[in-house]
Amino acid sequence: MKANNKLISNAPCVSVIEPSYIETRLDASYYAPVAIKTYEKVINSGLPWKSVKKSCSKINSGPFGSSLLASQYVETGVPFFRPLNIKNIIAETSQLVFISEEDWARLRSSQFVEGDILITKIGNGIGDVGVLPDGVKKANISGNLMGIRLKPQYNSYFAVTYFKSTIGQILISRALTNTAKPKLGSYDLVNIPIILPDSKIQDYIGQKVKLAEKCREKADTILFKAKELINELYGDSFPEKSEEKHNVISAEDLTTDRMDAWFYQLNFMNLKKYLLANRRFVPLAEIAKIRNRRIGSLKQEDCDQIDYIEISSIDVESSLIKPNRKKISDLPASAKKELHFGDVLASTVRVNRKCISVVPFHFNKSIGSTAIAVLKTPSIEEAHFLELILKHDISTSQIMRWNTGSVYPTVTEDVFEKILIPNICQDERKKIGRIGKLSASYRYKAVSLILKAKSDVEALIEGKLDTDAILSGKIKAPTWEDIEKELEGI
Repeated sequence: MKANNKLISNAPCVSVIEPSYIETRLDASYYAPVAIKTYEKVINSGLPWKSVKKSCSKINSGPFGSSLLASQYVETGVPFFRPLNIKNIIAETSQLVFISEEDWARLRSSQFVEGDILITKIGNGIGDVGVLPDGVKKANISGNLMGIRLKPQYNSYFAVTYFKSTIGQILISRALTNTAKPKLGSYDLVNIPIILPDSKIQDYIGQKVKLAEKCREKADTILFKAKELINELYGDSFPEKSEEKHNVISAEDLTTDRMDAWFYQLNFMNLKKYLLANRRFVPLAEIAKIRNRRIGSLKQEDCDQIDYIEISSIDVESSLIKPNRKKISDLPASAKKELHFGDVLASTVRVNRKCISVVPFHFNKSIGSTAIAVLKTPSIEEAHFLELILKHDISTSQIMRWNTGSVYPTVTEDVFEKILIPNICQDERKKIGRIGKLSASYRYKAVSLILKAKSDVEALIEGKLDTDAILSGKIKAPTWEDIEKELEGI
């Protein structure tokens, strides 16, 4: 079975199942020990619970492929959610496509709105869960998604946290149909139990997820401002891209570094000439240096697990780092670099993806892959400034010139020091960098809030959450004012 995070293993095992647990399913994975124990933990928790079937007023999947083709997407219209939009518990709107009002009206069974929960039912992200955020007044979903509309007694933000918790993910994994290509249908979900605690408990947990949503929105707003300032540094007077398929190179333009056609493309040459002729640009090496700290010998007894950061650990859209927690004995051969707080990380592979980030304090002294270049700046603010610079198209174009290989194009680490970047004073770099740093702080705060919410759900089921204090008001969920004060001092 393909299960998220390998929560249910394919390893052979023997289980003895009580007749009372036998349902319509008779496949072994459905009755795996971890699945049975998790199910028992929920229904024996002492908390009220209902099956998905009894908790929902609507459950349906998106339209079959032939009912809505990609060619029918429109420039503006009704939001159409796909699996890539629901990877982070709150459905994202940054990569939305749209359908016409006519198609939305035609596909009534797959219409969903704010507060509805979406689950990926097929593909690599099977089991991913996300809630449609406030403001989504009408939407439709793809055929790879299942939509759930809960009855009013459920707080949707609490319910999506339950589904996204370790317990919820095991129950969803258990529901997958065990075939060569696993899938999840409404008939698979209906028997999953959902706990139904007091509304104050639901609100306490759900509020953290709603605040996470607001943090992400604030991060996007702040980042937009930072990008505007970066764009002002570059201006708009760069040479236009040429459509010429050939280029005549003079002897003075040749370098012993490269002698291939890719390197001497006219667009690359014109951009370099413009930047070199303009005093507003200087080599990146003037504000940052490549650092190649190699890890010493690591012993398992010194550390149970360690954060390992590879290319896939960096989210290209948000620049968030989500490392893998690994035992030292399980680290791959490429885990060679010691990473510190404030390091700027840049992938040396497929650089056009702009896989770039800054190591936050809570990942200090983590381990990095050799496929990541590490740059060090004089301050954390300048690190975030450099992150914004490296994500700009002009920087990407300069780096792409040094690509080698066609199947898996790569650059060497020293390339990053060679590119030309805007020449501004340190105070100005810090000023812009502070904005980028604040955006990252809000983004990581959103992650922290969601982790705490999931932890609360698991503690609730295990009887470890102080529900009496929550019900009496002694313990309260954080407010937006609390978060602003923590991150901005206001």
